Amino acid sequence: MTVACALALAGCTFDGQPNLSAAQPRGATVAFESIDGPPQAQFTTLVRSLNDEAQTRRLAVISRESPSAYRVRGYLAAKVVKGRTTIAWVWDVFDGDKHRALRITGEETANVHHRDAWSAADDAMLKRIAHTSMEQLAAFLTSPEIAPGTPIAAREPQVILLGERGPSPEAAGIFRIFRPQADPIPAVSAEAPADTGDSANPVPLPRRRPAPPAAISARETLFLAAAGQ
Repeated sequence: MTVACALALAGCTFDGQPNLSAAQPRGATVAFESIDGPPQAQFTTLVRSLNDEAQTRRLAVISRESPSAYRVRGYLAAKVVKGRTTIAWVWDVFDGDKHRALRITGEETANVHHRDAWSAADDAMLKRIAHTSMEQLAAFLTSPEIAPGTPIAAREPQVILLGERGPSPEAAGIFRIFRPQADPIPAVSAEAPADTGDSANPVPLPRRRPAPPAAISARETLFLAAAGQ
């Protein structure tokens, strides 16, 4: 399912158009294309958390339908080894020439075992994933090499949301690719995250250059829109 209506850095209406902004977005423009892996419930929570983290940092996130300096594809995978559930994630950031400019990776491990491994990915874990991910993405997008002259973010930015934001991903942004809940991501030429001691059974991660996502119906399409876009 694609990510849509609006991640507004300051305000947004449900047709995807931003309202009056409390602050200008910072850094190079970026568009989120997809999140591959998590089931619907975890996907929804992760999208909300990413939305909140991006707003706090006033990142210049725009619609995936618009030209942007960078585009992001995300992948999550779950695996249980010896009673421990590990959720690994990858964010691949591509430039305008479709060359990968940055890869952000990480892992969260829970000492619990569920029949469904994704059950270990509770709200707290997904918020940590979103925080760490956006922190690193923001450092890249606002760096002097990427976006010269970007102002330093305020310690506590005042973000004003105009209009009620819906509870669904459609009201927050990014999209999910539907796949079986058993982690489908192939371990082909993957750059694995930090070693957690389970080297014999690593969590599978995506290829270096993933293929574009399959066509998705207009009903499922969502997008992230920044103020002024």
